[in-house]
Amino acid sequence: MQVFCKAELYEVGSGKAHKTISSVPWESLQAGDTVRVYWQAKPYHEKWVLCCRGTQEKPITVSGVAGPDGQLPVIDGQNAVT
Repeated sequence: MQVFCKAELYEVGSGKAHKTISSVPWESLQAGDTVRVYWQAKPYHEKWVLCCRGTQEKPITVSGVAGPDGQLPVIDGQNAVT
């Protein structure tokens, strides 16, 4: 019997379920999951480790979501926290 897991969507930003990048459960991401980081006026000063593995058919995707003028989120490692 094959078991199919539903891919999860994790949204990061103001007004989203995850206010910070580090609040995403990086250690438990599964193949097919997506993390969308929304633009904000200040850079995200965070770091994280992606230790899970997707597949060719179901990659783990991390993408930026543009702001109102097309500006992409900035992730800055200087003074970053986890």
